[in-house]
Amino acid sequence: KHCASSGRAHDEIPPARRDIVSRYLLDGIRWTSRGIFNTPAGLDRAICRPGALALADFRQELEQWAGIVPPGEADAFRLFKQSQDNGGPAVTGFRVFPVGDMAAYATLDATLVLKLLSDRTLPTESFSGENLKGWPFIGNGDHYLIANGREYTGLPPVWNWERLPGLTTAAYPTTQVPTAFAGGVSNGESGVVAMDYRRARGGEVLELRKTWAFHDGLMVALLGGWNSSNNWGQITTSVEQCRLQGSVSHGSDGHVEHIAGRGAALGVQWAYHNGVGYIAFGGATLMLQVGPQSGTWRSLHRDASPEIVSEDVLSIAIEHSVRPSPAGYAIVMGRSLEELRQMAEAPPWQVLRNDRDCQAIGFPLDDLAMAAFYSPGATGGALPISVDQPCVATWTADSLWTADAAWHGQEVRIERAGDVFHVVLPPKGFGVQVE
Repeated sequence: KHCASSGRAHDEIPPARRDIVSRYLLDGIRWTSRGIFNTPAGLDRAICRPGALALADFRQELEQWAGIVPPGEADAFRLFKQSQDNGGPAVTGFRVFPVGDMAAYATLDATLVLKLLSDRTLPTESFSGENLKGWPFIGNGDHYLIANGREYTGLPPVWNWERLPGLTTAAYPTTQVPTAFAGGVSNGESGVVAMDYRRARGGEVLELRKTWAFHDGLMVALLGGWNSSNNWGQITTSVEQCRLQGSVSHGSDGHVEHIAGRGAALGVQWAYHNGVGYIAFGGATLMLQVGPQSGTWRSLHRDASPEIVSEDVLSIAIEHSVRPSPAGYAIVMGRSLEELRQMAEAPPWQVLRNDRDCQAIGFPLDDLAMAAFYSPGATGGALPISVDQPCVATWTADSLWTADAAWHGQEVRIERAGDVFHVVLPPKGFGVQVE
């Protein structure tokens, strides 16, 4: 109810409670949605409910809340509402949510959200007949890119759930094993996220280390530190599984080809679809599949419709050898087809390390580097640093941000270009700017 004396509800709502709602909208929903569309990364088992991916429409609530908060705070909510009206970004930059094991990268062209799993968060569940297919896969290092909102809306019944974007799975059924090392750090515009990734089958475990670097409209992913000594059959990392929106271009060794409607391509270096590019590197190649996929909502939710639905889908994956080698892939936003082709030939990133102890990426043109240290060590490269404790870091010649992805709360010694820093890492995985 509004206060009779002023007509403004903020006179009645205690500031501390009002701030909870404001932070939920501005520091949460604003980052993890685009327009009125949700990302699959934040819905958990609700993803199996028809229409859930188009339920981020907060326009009425934002308009109402702009009339409740103090006048100096109202503009942020009105601008957020405008972004939902026009489908554009509500915010730009890179943000890590350490307590929720999430990260979001928002650019003018698209929003990409990544969901991790650690031993501090619960895995997804199958409850009340929901999430019948998704429980071994959702929230296990999967990532989703939204530009116009049609990428994944309505697709859950037709998905190959073992091929959710970002997952690495084997030929045999596996479940995700939570680990302590999962987190990241941001400088506001760019940053890095890493995860000690494990999937299990009985007493056997498939292990690898994953690091994702976000910068200049790119997400560059490293896959390394493999431990797959047992026979896992075909090991596959999915890069994308989205609705087909137009033709798919792909290329290798200077050749450019196109897929329209349906088709497949193996061993390609890059692919381009709906304004988004995909590049494999480090010896990896992409496998493309374009065509219809079918399923039912009831296969996901026991109370949903049994009607068969079909959608045209683009699937992009990397097939690894029986004993995988270090590799990587990049998702590229805001570039033309020609710009992507040139980027595939001359990447703006440099892999500094990609092994079990450290994964590091440099962006030489911007004098920027990022790394995940799973053990004490050094990166090499033009801007080398060394650490004496596990951590994640992003740095330039005169700036440094770091965080404790494992939440140990320890002090780390960092050396960079002769400068030595002794940093007490903040609790709960939050990042700190050292200089």
